[in-house]
Amino acid sequence: MALKEKSWYDKITQFGSPLVLPWYPWFWFRNDETRLRELGARWLWINAPGLRAKTVLVIKSLVWPFVALVAHLLDWFIYGREVKRVFKAGLLSQLFKRMCFLVWRGYGSVTGCLFYFYEYGKYSNYDRFLSGMEVGLLNLAAVHQVDSEEVDNKLRFYLRCQELGIAMVPVFGVFDKGAISDSVTFTGLAREDLYLKLAEGMAGNNIERWKWSETNQHWTCIDKSLDETSLLDHCKALSETGTYILQPSAKHHPYFDPITEGGTCTLRVLTICSVDKQVEVVHNYVIIPAGDSPINHGPKGGLKAKMNLETHCFENLIWTNPDIGVSPTHPVTGEMVYGKRFDFWPEVEAFVKAAHLQFSDCFSIAWDLVYTPDGVQILEGNTQWGLINGCFIGESKYPQWIIEKLKVDAEKHTLLKQLTQGL
Repeated sequence: MALKEKSWYDKITQFGSPLVLPWYPWFWFRNDETRLRELGARWLWINAPGLRAKTVLVIKSLVWPFVALVAHLLDWFIYGREVKRVFKAGLLSQLFKRMCFLVWRGYGSVTGCLFYFYEYGKYSNYDRFLSGMEVGLLNLAAVHQVDSEEVDNKLRFYLRCQELGIAMVPVFGVFDKGAISDSVTFTGLAREDLYLKLAEGMAGNNIERWKWSETNQHWTCIDKSLDETSLLDHCKALSETGTYILQPSAKHHPYFDPITEGGTCTLRVLTICSVDKQVEVVHNYVIIPAGDSPINHGPKGGLKAKMNLETHCFENLIWTNPDIGVSPTHPVTGEMVYGKRFDFWPEVEAFVKAAHLQFSDCFSIAWDLVYTPDGVQILEGNTQWGLINGCFIGESKYPQWIIEKLKVDAEKHTLLKQLTQGL
């Protein structure tokens, strides 16, 4: 399917500032967050191929303040009333906060960033802010392909976890090049709901949920209803274009039943690992599919609530499709989510910290977990995790640890040595 061309609104509001601009006030605050922003700019500059690309970066940086001003005004004009409705923030107050943020930080006007400011009350915390763009660049520098491949490839990750004895949602079968692969012993299709997904799929794409019916002994997905032979043929046909893995529909703990319409709730836990093998949890979210969707990603239909790492209680639910909304209760079931305590967190935290130590070469991992009646199981791991703009991981040990990681790795990678020179 062809990618949808960006609208003029998207082109303006997603136009990022690529280089450090010394006329922004934050530039003169010499803390680790500032150093990280400089590292992100250096990374872009070093990787710009040739004089033409570097010239484009300079021009984009120079014109950015003017584009950003237009972007903020445009975004405020379009979404101001929605922000007022959802977050009870006055229009003039919103405009003032946007202008302060633009002058202070010089960063873009992605809608989600500003909603998170209002939702989490972080709009005044400029000095600790690291944008998703910057974090993405720095993760790319810190997590090399040789390190991340073992985690990002779902099949390789599963096999490695099996070898290490780490609990995972089982894989029933692997399909590759039009046939059943011998990577995992295949003993037939289990008579239950099944998930079929690409071994290297990203952001919830190419996932199919096949629901089992005892009545007609068929599996159904959208408008298709197939018996075992037909479903196997379907899996083999898909694998002509890539490796697919088949898993059961994971069963979450009854704790989550009141906050879902039927889909499986998962936990998205972000961890980082220092050079001296210290693991820190940065965030934990509960991810709730909308309706009976097999995909729990917000942009594709779903809700999420951040957990307070100190109290172990969830905050407001947020959803972005079909519109943006925030609520203390589930919009369909009516269950109160805000303040709901996740008593199983100590078990989950200990699990992910121990698991990350088994992959300590990977600086950052986003774990997709299912908390089942039998405990924690890993669904998958991700190293190049996409942080939404406005995540304040500057408040964690992330800035210090990523600088440490890059410095140590600089001894092994010439590009990183150039990147970290002078730190």
